[in-house]
Amino acid sequence: MYAEMVAKMCRRRKGTVALLLLLGAAALVHMLIFLFIDGLSRGQATDLAEEIVAIVPPVGKAGSGVSPVKENLHEIHTVGVKPPPVKSSSGEIIHLDNQGFLRLLPAAMPTIYGPKPSVSTFHKGGSLTTAHQFGQYSNTTSDVVMLWSHYTAIPQALMNKIDTFVKLNREKSLVFVCGSRECMNQIDGKLWKHGKSLRLLLPTLAKDTPLDDFVSRSAILKLLMGHRFQVLVHEISVLLALWTFGGLYIDTASIMTSKLPDQYFKGEWVGNESMFSISRFERRSPFIKNAMAVIQSAYSSQSRSQIQKWDTDSILLSSKVLSQLDNRQVEVGPREDALNFSRRDHYGVLTFDHRATVAKDINAGDEIQTLAALQFLPFVDRFVDRDTWDVTCIETHAPSDNDAKCVSVTEYTRFITHSNPKNSSFYLTKSEVGDGNFEAKAKLRKGSTVSSQANNPNETITIFLNAWYNSADMIWPPKGNLNPLMLSMYFGPNFWNKLLTVSGENYLKNHGPVGARDENTFRVLRDKKFLVYMSACLTLLMHNPNLEITREDVLVVDVDQRALELIVPYHIRKSAITVTHNLPSSMKFDRIARYEAAHHLMELYSRAKLVLTSRIHCALPCIAMGIPVVFVETDVLPGGGGNRSEGLTKLFHTVTVDRMMTSFKGLENFNWDKPENIKREIFARFRATLWHEIRKFPAFREIAITFGIVPLKSLRRFEDKKSSVLTFFQVYTSSELTQRNRRSLESIFYHHPNARSAHFKQYSVT
Repeated sequence: MYAEMVAKMCRRRKGTVALLLLLGAAALVHMLIFLFIDGLSRGQATDLAEEIVAIVPPVGKAGSGVSPVKENLHEIHTVGVKPPPVKSSSGEIIHLDNQGFLRLLPAAMPTIYGPKPSVSTFHKGGSLTTAHQFGQYSNTTSDVVMLWSHYTAIPQALMNKIDTFVKLNREKSLVFVCGSRECMNQIDGKLWKHGKSLRLLLPTLAKDTPLDDFVSRSAILKLLMGHRFQVLVHEISVLLALWTFGGLYIDTASIMTSKLPDQYFKGEWVGNESMFSISRFERRSPFIKNAMAVIQSAYSSQSRSQIQKWDTDSILLSSKVLSQLDNRQVEVGPREDALNFSRRDHYGVLTFDHRATVAKDINAGDEIQTLAALQFLPFVDRFVDRDTWDVTCIETHAPSDNDAKCVSVTEYTRFITHSNPKNSSFYLTKSEVGDGNFEAKAKLRKGSTVSSQANNPNETITIFLNAWYNSADMIWPPKGNLNPLMLSMYFGPNFWNKLLTVSGENYLKNHGPVGARDENTFRVLRDKKFLVYMSACLTLLMHNPNLEITREDVLVVDVDQRALELIVPYHIRKSAITVTHNLPSSMKFDRIARYEAAHHLMELYSRAKLVLTSRIHCALPCIAMGIPVVFVETDVLPGGGGNRSEGLTKLFHTVTVDRMMTSFKGLENFNWDKPENIKREIFARFRATLWHEIRKFPAFREIAITFGIVPLKSLRRFEDKKSSVLTFFQVYTSSELTQRNRRSLESIFYHHPNARSAHFKQYSVT
C-alpha cells in the first residue's frame, strides 16, 4: 500500500528526493505506530510532550476518543497566521491549529521551514492557547471582575444567579476567571456574548507582584491550613485579578440578581462586609499592591499556629492598608465560605512518623517524595502514616461531621487521641486536647509503636501512595477508605511476603495499574501477572520556580569525600557547598519540621548550577528542575543500596567508583565548567507517563494547571537557537480511520516527547 502511493507521488513530482522522503516518512510512521501499540499493551503511556515548547495533552479521560474543540480559536492566533489548506488529488490537509488533536486525511504533506520561536502555552478549556491571549486582556480594564477559583464546576443554582446578573448588566464588560475546565465550559456556553472567560493561572497573574512566591510556598501552607488553604487561594486570586484587570469585583457566592447602579463603577472602595464580597479598584491600584505585600509578609513570617487560624480580612484590617478607602454600605447576598464547596472532599499525604520513631537516623528522602505529590493536591486535610495507615486530621476551624475527632496540628502536636492510647507512642488525654497546652503534655511511651486517630470508615481520602515499601513491620494492604493513586512505588524483598498475600494481591488488582519506581519492582509484579508499568519516581515532575536565575553554586550532597577527591577537579571542589539529607534527631517527632527541611532542600537545589550526589531523591528532583546532576555510585550508597536505583541512573550522568576508591568509570568528556544534563527521551517519556495517570483525577489535573505545574517547562540549559525543520508525515490507508486509529496517531504525532509546537508568520512549502 505504501509503495503504491509513494510511486504515484514520485510520478507526479518526477524526482527521487520525494521518493526518499516519503519512504522515510512511511517507515518511521510504521515504526512509531508499532512502538505505540506495543507500549499500550505494557501499560505505558506517552501522553505529554515537553521541552522547548511545552505541550499539554487534551484534557479528558484516558483512553477516550479525540477531545472535542471547545472554542473558536480565530481570536487567539496572534503569534502566527493560519496556513491555508493544501489541495491535492489525494485529499486535503487539515492543519493542527493547536486544537488539542490531529485530523489525518490522505493528502500531500509539505515540509515547512522557518525559525523556531519561543512560544509559551497554557490551557483554555480542552485545548491549547498561547499566553498572548492572556496578554491582550492584561492590557485592558474591565467593568466587572468575577472569579471561580475552585477545581470543580460552578453549582447550577449559583450558575443561574450569575446568568441572571450578567444579562441584567449586559452593557458592562465582564472578565470571568475560572479555576476549572468545567467552569470554562459553563461560562463560555452561557455568557460568551457578554464577557471574556480566562483560565486561572496563578504564576502568570502573580509574576512581578509581591505574591510571585506564593506557588513555591504553597506546599508547606497546604500542610498547615487544611481546607482553609482553598480560602487563601481564592482570596489571593481575587487580589491578583483586581491588580491585572481592575474593575468592580463581586463574589460569585454573594452575587445580586439586579441591575447595578452607576455609582458602583466610580472610585475605589470596599464593601461593608469584606473587600472579598464586593469592592472596586483601578487596574494596578497601589492599594491592591500594598494589600498583596501585607498578605505575602504574613504567610512568610507568621508561626504555624497563626497560619492555621488564617483570616485575610483581619490581617488587612490590622495593617490598615485599606483604611483610607471609602467603606460603602452595599446590600449583597450572604458570602458563602470558599471551603464549603469542597467540605466533603478529603485529600491526604503520606507521613513517616512511625518510621521516624524506630529508625536510628532519618533523612529527607521520604518527605521529598511527598512534596512531589503535594503539587497536585488542592489541599491537605489528612495525614496518613505509610507504615501503619493511621490517620491524623488537620482542622483549623469548626469541624464538620466527618471531622469530629480532629484537632489542629500545632507547634508541638502531630498525633491526637487514639481509641486505645496505651498502645500509642504519643497520646493526649481529653483534658489535654481541650486546654491546648500541647508543649509540655506530648507524652512518649518508650518501646511501643506510633499510632494516631482511628480511621473514619465513612470518609474517602484521595492520596498518592508513591513511597518506599521494604520493612517487615509495615502493614499491607492499606485501609479500605483510601482512594489511592498507585504510582512510583518501590517494593523491596523484605516486603514481598506481606504484599503477595491474598488480600495484598487483591488490593493491587482492585486499585491498579501499579506504577513501579524501579525496574526490579516492575519485573516482579509483571511476572506475577499484575497490571504494572514503569513510572519511575514522581519527583521527576518536581516544579522549579526559579528557572530564570543566574546559577553559580555547585552542591555536593552526601558524597563520600574520597570519591569526591577522586572524581571532581580541584577548582570545582574548592568552591563547592556541602549539603546533607540527614535530619537532626530533634525532627524525629516534628512532622512539619521534616517537611519544611525537605522544602528548604528543594529550594536550595533549584538554584544550583550543578549537583553531585549519591542520594537518589536528590538526583531525581534535580533533573526534573533542570539542574545538571552527577550521580556518584559507590559500593555503599547513603539511604540504602540494593536495587532502589535500578533503571533510574540512566537519567543523569553516573560515575561508578570501585570499592577501594582508587578508580572510577564514567564522565567521559564531561564539561565541569558548563555542565548539562543528559538529553534522553526516556526522561520525557517517564514524565509523560506520570502525567497521563495523574490527569485521570480531575482535581489533580485542574490544580496542576492553576499552579503552573503543567505545561512542563523547557529544561534545556543551552537551547539551540538555530532554525529548525518541521516535517509533517502522511499516513496512507485504503481503510477508514477509526476513532482508535485517530487516538493512536494523535498520541504519536502530537504527544511524542520529541514533538514541537510553533506558529509561523512566514513559511514556504516544498
